[in-house]
Amino acid sequence: MKKRIFPTISAAAFAIFAAHALYFFIERAERLCSKIVVNPVDGQYYVTSEFVGVTHEAIPSIIVAALIAITFIVLIVRVIRPALIFGIIGCIMSAICCGIFLFSDLHFEIYMMFRYVYGVSLSRLPLEAELSVVGGFKLLLVLLVMAAEVITFVTILASVGRRKTLFDILKGKKLSVFGASMCTYDGYSNNTEHNPTIGENKQYYGNAESENVKCRDLSVNETFWGILLEKYGMELCVNNSWSGSKILDDNPAAAGWNTRPTELHRPDGREPDLIVSFMGNNDFTKERPAGEVTDDLFNRVTAKDFVPATFAEGYAVMLHKVTARYPEAKLFLFNMAWRTEEKSELLIKYNEIIEKCAAHYGAYIVRLTESRMSRLDYAKYTCDGKLHPNAEGMAIWAELIEDAFKKCYIK
Repeated sequence: MKKRIFPTISAAAFAIFAAHALYFFIERAERLCSKIVVNPVDGQYYVTSEFVGVTHEAIPSIIVAALIAITFIVLIVRVIRPALIFGIIGCIMSAICCGIFLFSDLHFEIYMMFRYVYGVSLSRLPLEAELSVVGGFKLLLVLLVMAAEVITFVTILASVGRRKTLFDILKGKKLSVFGASMCTYDGYSNNTEHNPTIGENKQYYGNAESENVKCRDLSVNETFWGILLEKYGMELCVNNSWSGSKILDDNPAAAGWNTRPTELHRPDGREPDLIVSFMGNNDFTKERPAGEVTDDLFNRVTAKDFVPATFAEGYAVMLHKVTARYPEAKLFLFNMAWRTEEKSELLIKYNEIIEKCAAHYGAYIVRLTESRMSRLDYAKYTCDGKLHPNAEGMAIWAELIEDAFKKCYIK
C-alpha cells in the first residue's frame, strides 16, 4: 500500500494537468479542422463553424493530445505496479508532455478557457498582466506535475535500492533439516557436536557401509541442503534426519512426532531461522492409516500425553511441537511425489493432510508433485533406481526449495 501512495499522488496531479492540456490541444485541433461559414437566413447572416476534415496544421495538436492520454494510462499502470521501469517511463513521458505544453503557443486557448469555462474575464487587465496570468497558469500546471513526478521517481528508486536479493536475505541464516533417509548424511545428521540427541541416527548418504555406491559416494555439497548452504551462505544448525524413520515409528527415539521435532537447535543456544522437513514417506511405504484432518484435530494434539494413531494426527502433533519450540523459524515441508504412473489414493490422502496441516501452522509447501521428478521420470533422478535422489535429483529438490523460499521472503 505504501508503495502506491506517491504514484497515486503523481497520477492525480497529472490528471489535473491532463484535463486542462487536453482541453487546450483538442480545442486547437478542432479549430484547425474547421472553417468559418457565413449562412444568410431571412436576410441575416449567421457565422458557424463547419468541420472539413483533419488538416496538416491540426496533426501536431492531435498527436500531443494522444501523448497526454497515453501518459496518463502509463501513470495509472504505475499505481497498480510501482516498478522502476514504469517510474522511468512515466517520468520521461510526463516531462515531454509538460515541456510541449509549457513552450506551446496557447495564449488564445487559455484566454478562452478563463473567460468561458471559468467565467473570468481578463480583458479588463492590462496586456502585460493578462500575459502574466496566462503564463503563470501554464507554469503552475507544469510545476504541479513535475514536483509530483520527482518525488514519485525518487521513492520508487529508493524502494528498488532497498530491495534485497534472496542471497542477501538468507546469508548467515541458520538452517535445520528434519527428515528420513533422503535428508541424511554421515558425519552431519549424526553429529553430536551439533546436537547430542542425534548420535544414534541411522545414515543413508555418505555411509561407508552402504552397498549402494552411487548414494554412498554422493558428496555432502551435492545434497539438496548442502547445495542451499553453499549457494546462499547459510549455516547448518542441526540435521536431525534418521534413515528409515517414520512419523508413527515403533522406535520412540526415531518417531517424527515424539521428541525429534524439538531437537533442531544446538547446545550453545543457536536456533534455526529456517527448518526444512521431509517426513511421511516411510509411513506411506508401510501404509500407516491416513486418518482425517478434523475440526478438533489441532486442539487434540496439544495435549501433553497425546499419542497419535494416524498419519494426520502424527503430522499435526509434529508441526505443533516444531512451531511451539521454534516460533520464529520459517518452516518448509515437502509433499510426496508420484513415483508410478498410477496415482495412489493413499498418497493423495497423505498430501492433502500435509497441505491442510501446513496451512494451519503457517508452513510453506515444497511441491515434489509439481516437479519433473514426478511419476515415470522419478527413477532416472535417483541413485538406487527407485527412491533416493542422485546428484541431479538433489539439484531439482534444491530448486523446489528455492521456489518456496522466494514465496516466503520475496514479497
